[in-house]
Order: sequence, then structure tokens, then C-alpha cells
Amino acid sequence: MESEAIVEELEGTYTDSDAPIKGKSVCWNHGLSTVINSLIKAGLTLTDFKEYNYSPYDCLENLVEVQEGKYKIKGLENKFPLVYSVKAVKNQ
Repeated sequence: MESEAIVEELEGTYTDSDAPIKGKSVCWNHGLSTVINSLIKAGLTLTDFKEYNYSPYDCLENLVEVQEGKYKIKGLENKFPLVYSVKAVKNQ
């Protein structure tokens, strides 16, 4: 599931694609098991995990706003989660 770095040259911002700003983004895909196992190995106990079938940002191609501040992929609404949240506490 891991990949090489994903490098993108960007113009604008996620809120204003016409903004006169240029930049570079470098990110990596991390599978869910990699994230959760890293938290466990760091001595954390997971206390909550949630998946959301929308993104709070219009940050991908083909997203449509289905409610204010909730974007889903057109044609794939409710098919899979776009973001998740994890809560964890440090073991004593």
C-alpha cells in the first residue's frame, strides 16, 4: 500500500484555485493499517475511530458539494470513506 512520494506543482489554493500562488506539495499514501499499527507501536491506545463518506474540502477532482462543507465524489457518493479520525491516549 505504501508508495513513493507524490510530488505536485500547485497553483492557487484549495479554497481559491485562481489565487496567484504557486507551490509544491509532497505527500505519501499511508494505508490505514500502517497508521493504526504505528499508533499502537508508539504505546497509544485507540479510544475512537470514525470514517466519513465526505471531505470537508473541495480538494479532489469530480467532487460535488452535497451539503455546506461536505463534498463527495460525483457518481460514487456513499461508496467509500474519504477521510477518517482517530483518537488515542498514551498508555501510562
